[in-house]
Amino acid sequence: MAAPAHAATTQVYVDNNPAKCSDSGAGTATQPFCTIAAGLAAVGPGMQLNIYGQFAEHLTIAKSGTPEQPITIYANGGVLTGANAGLTIDGQHDIVVRNLAINGSSAATGAAVALTNSTRITLDSTTVVGTVWAYGYRLTGVTDSSLLRVSAYAGGTGIAVDSTSARDIIEPWLLSSTQAGSAAGVSVLGSQITVRNTYAIRTFYGAQIDVGPGATDTVVVNNRIPDAKRGVGIRVKDATGTVITNNTVAGCLAAIRVEGNATGTSVQNNVVRAPASGGCDPAEADAEIGVYGAAVGSTTVDYNSLAKVFTRPYAWGTFIRTLADFQAASGQGAHDRTFTTTDDPAVVDSANSAAPGAPDTDANGATRVDNEYIANSGAGPIDYADRGAEEYTQVPTARLTVTTRRADLQVTADASASTLAGAPATYEFTFGDGTTVTQSTPVATHTYARGGIWNVTVKVAGVSTAQASASFLNGVYQPVDVGTARVLDTRSKIGVTTTTPLAARQTLTLPILGRNGVPAADVHSVALNVTVLSGTAAGSLTVYGGGTSGAPNIHWVAGRVVANLVTVPVTDGKVVFTNNSSGTVHVVADLAGYYTYNAGSLFTATNPVRVLNTATKTGVSTTTPIAPKGTLTFQLAGVGGVPASDVAAVVLNVTAFAGTSTGSLNITPNGKPLLPVNALSWVAGASTPNLVIVPMTNGKINFYNGSTGTVHVVADVFGYFSASSNNVFVTEQPTSVLNTTVAGKATVAANVSGVLRDEYAVRAVVLNTTVSAGASDGWLTVHPNDAAVPGTSNLNWVTGETVGNSIIVRTGNRIVNFVNGSSGKVTVRADAVGYFVNGV
Repeated sequence: MAAPAHAATTQVYVDNNPAKCSDSGAGTATQPFCTIAAGLAAVGPGMQLNIYGQFAEHLTIAKSGTPEQPITIYANGGVLTGANAGLTIDGQHDIVVRNLAINGSSAATGAAVALTNSTRITLDSTTVVGTVWAYGYRLTGVTDSSLLRVSAYAGGTGIAVDSTSARDIIEPWLLSSTQAGSAAGVSVLGSQITVRNTYAIRTFYGAQIDVGPGATDTVVVNNRIPDAKRGVGIRVKDATGTVITNNTVAGCLAAIRVEGNATGTSVQNNVVRAPASGGCDPAEADAEIGVYGAAVGSTTVDYNSLAKVFTRPYAWGTFIRTLADFQAASGQGAHDRTFTTTDDPAVVDSANSAAPGAPDTDANGATRVDNEYIANSGAGPIDYADRGAEEYTQVPTARLTVTTRRADLQVTADASASTLAGAPATYEFTFGDGTTVTQSTPVATHTYARGGIWNVTVKVAGVSTAQASASFLNGVYQPVDVGTARVLDTRSKIGVTTTTPLAARQTLTLPILGRNGVPAADVHSVALNVTVLSGTAAGSLTVYGGGTSGAPNIHWVAGRVVANLVTVPVTDGKVVFTNNSSGTVHVVADLAGYYTYNAGSLFTATNPVRVLNTATKTGVSTTTPIAPKGTLTFQLAGVGGVPASDVAAVVLNVTAFAGTSTGSLNITPNGKPLLPVNALSWVAGASTPNLVIVPMTNGKINFYNGSTGTVHVVADVFGYFSASSNNVFVTEQPTSVLNTTVAGKATVAANVSGVLRDEYAVRAVVLNTTVSAGASDGWLTVHPNDAAVPGTSNLNWVTGETVGNSIIVRTGNRIVNFVNGSSGKVTVRADAVGYFVNGV
């Protein structure tokens, strides 16, 4: 039915806000009427009444418009409430009511909306809520009218159209009921009534759509009935000329039932499936499409599709258990089909577009689409129209998940969630290492020769591609014995062919793989304790793996010995050292360990905790410093969050301070021989930190003071490596996460999420951190944002000094706090060079 023409309207307003309304005014937007009754009295043909607010009124419209100038009631948030709530139109014509909500109380009875002896009435997007009404909408003697996108949550029948009504369009949005009985979603007794484009009718105990005795020429088309577990989906009884076309019904008791003296009924292009909500026994005692009694002689059944789950799909007077038997017994259903999925050729491109009432568009208004993957098997002028209420417009869509098995480097790629849209089932898997597998099933497995981050892709039906990362055993740590892997010493021709120091601005490329116990392949990063000494000018050293170098790792003043642990990616088997100073400098590099794709230990990040301070009896029983050439043996296993066993190495930030002479500190596993590998070096009186990764043997480590004076030592735990941990290391090109001046005693939070890959569960970040231009002596503490400030430190400096150190810190909520422990401002720069992610 065409919408009535609208001429220019005059606006009248109702709003029961006492601060601005008046029933004695003109009903303007600035001074609206207080009651709907007053507003109705002011409107006529071509005018619109705008209702705002809630009203304990019954809306009775006792005046009419004209076909060219209807009266329009527009509820802009307008709601009728209470025992008297409702809408009545009796003996009127040319009225439009939009967006009205009616919420009845327990005292409400009868029909929420009663339309009587009226014509050309349009209700658009109205809603009825209340389980006490016998009817949501009742039409008595109503002709040429439309109920569009209306909803009802009522105790009785949702919409009732009596035998004196004719040529009405019923287009519900949602109708539902929770009360037992025989109420229907839509009850039709009139003539030439069309019920169409329903979004959902569900849970009525009678029928969801009931075409009853005396009804003639009813058209039931494009309706969705998602849950007919409590009653029949569509029922026709003692009616004439009923058309049931292109509906989708989730049947159980019965999807479509034609019975009694129904004559001339057509049942075509319908889809019957099991309810998605479950709770339905497919072996219920009624057929999904059943024709009974005298209706058998004049009912047409064809081009319908039924889910294979049903054990009693048909009845033709009596139950029939198979499609073939139904065809033989009835001579009907020649083009009926069974299906498993809604993209089945039994549903798609297979409808009879010449069937009575067959629509050109689906319930959503979509036009018919020819699926290129499915051969057209329909009939009529559009032989590619689909069955059911919705046109299947999808195309093949790839979806992929991957799971990895650590033990044997196996990945399982699962594309089961992909949709084929009727296309042939072909899945082309590419695993990123040169292996491609094409098959007809959606799950494939593959074993890699080595671990890593692999991009796995699947192409579904040759057109749609999805990708996922298979990441496992990437960055498993393998420590080495301290001192057994000095890989560079420019003083002693280790790693180089001369004893010449690095010249000003010189770059040195050092082969690292295949020597000093490092495998020749499958190593992507190394942890090096790098020491600079004998620098003839102040400067800095940058260690990197090629590509972007990032910020320098070590800073020194002329003649100073400075060490720093650096984690650096290996590129083409090499790492690079660049002297950024204007003078020469010697460089020593000791391998602490390497990150491999194969066997090794994984990482667990802990909250920073101080486990040793010789000056405060933390971890020891006295405040005595370590004696000259003396050794402190410290029990580390079982302390500060470190497990008592199964620990391969521990990450410590170690600070030497109050040294009475210049010297160096060696840190070795207890029980191992002392070797000439310095963890850090200091000048007398200075506080000097360095990050170390110490291998564990018997749960203890030794601190050896190589100086001729005493020295105090602090050690803070930041994490550990073990076989039972679950975090692997992923290298990253140096990325700045912080470069700012921090005020004295202030904290700055750095969001490191920009360098942390979202697809991974990131546990810790590795930072190359530098402080400079400090206005006073001080220290820097770095800790997870979601934890309290610990009693630990990562960097110490004196006024004006530039100092660097590596930091491994748990990320928590991906924010890391930098706390300036000094009383003056200091500039802090931090570059992320990698992160630890959940890799198991």
